[in-house]
Amino acid sequence: MVILDFFFSGKDGAQIHKSIKAINPLTEVIFHTSNENIADAIDSFRNGAIDYIFKGKRSLRKVASHISNLATY
Repeated sequence: MVILDFFFSGKDGAQIHKSIKAINPLTEVIFHTSNENIADAIDSFRNGAIDYIFKGKRSLRKVASHISNLATY
């Protein structure tokens, strides 16, 4: 599992996501980001992201839930 932000200094999270999927399509990718652009979220899902979580008070709980679910496999 990879947890990505959409914006990096000099990097594009969407492109990093595509590179990860090209290396291993089975890698689960979650975006945890302040980018609230719905089109970016939709594109992320179309490219295989399992979730797109907007940063906020409860967002870390949702990320933790994904990690917990992965640990049960």
